Amino acid sequence: MENFTNNNMIFLILLSANIISIFLYPFILNSKTKELKQIIFQQEKTIKNLQNQLKNDQYDDDKLIEEFKFTTRQIEIIKLVKERKNNKEIGDELFISENTVKYHLKSIYSTLNIKNRWELKEILT
Repeated sequence: MENFTNNNMIFLILLSANIISIFLYPFILNSKTKELKQIIFQQEKTIKNLQNQLKNDQYDDDKLIEEFKFTTRQIEIIKLVKERKNNKEIGDELFISENTVKYHLKSIYSTLNIKNRWELKEILT
């Protein structure tokens, strides 16, 4: 049952990553701007790629920094979230405030096109 739930969550996360493209699809097809189409489809591909890398633990810090514009600090926080640490524990370990941890997490969520820590944990597990 747990795998079924995890698979459903992975599907929902990937679906949420595509939601913009789904709503914009009719407009994209009718758009005369080829560049707009490419940007939207590339963004969708990039988010899926990042989610797969994080899910399968197949990422390296330099690639995440270069390809997805994560900071070194954000990567440290991603790794600590993967270790199931809460914001206070992350802050203590990195010598930053909980509010700073929250700030970085919001930026991470935005990049991954997710809404919360629970969705991030689903990607990372």
